[in-house]
Amino acid sequence: MIPGTDVYADSNFAPWINADGSLVALTRHAVWSSRDWRNVSMYLVSGPWKDLGEDPFVWRDSTDGVYHAIIHVGRLNTTGLHYFSQDGKEWSQSPSKGAVYTSGGLACRERPHIVLNEGGRVIALTNGAAAISCHGGSDHSITLLQKMR
Repeated sequence: MIPGTDVYADSNFAPWINADGSLVALTRHAVWSSRDWRNVSMYLVSGPWKDLGEDPFVWRDSTDGVYHAIIHVGRLNTTGLHYFSQDGKEWSQSPSKGAVYTSGGLACRERPHIVLNEGGRVIALTNGAAAISCHGGSDHSITLLQKMR
């Protein structure tokens, strides 16, 4: 049982499981935590977060332990925004406040996911993308893989 939401859509539940088995997760406008990811009855809302979009993807930096999230914003000419948290509870948008990716000539780029290497370093970004239209008549989509620096 994944935590739900009080809006018409899914919760966009995006978890990160720490090495000790604890969980940090983001949903639409809420931060979740648990001492044990295996026990859903222990999942608690630990506070709000001011996300401007949807479909968060959460990961933790392997070198400094900082949590990160990436989301997409908008239905047309979508952009991606980056958030970070030192403790997994208080989340802030990156200081630049700029887009970390744009549609780049596509109709949309949604559902961002980060690809990590064996050492836990970011190596790529994937998105569901559409060339012609999104959420409309001809919204055939592809999976876009973009190498990260």
